[in-house]
Amino acid sequence: QILFIIIITVMKLVELMLIFANSSRSTTSFIS
Repeated sequence: QILFIIIITVMKLVELMLIFANSSRSTTSFIS
């Protein structure tokens, strides 16, 4: 269960980093 929580947390962090990277380059790349 703890491993599942860790996996979810890492996935959310990666998703946030990808959104932040896309928004820093262009604000329209992650809307679609």
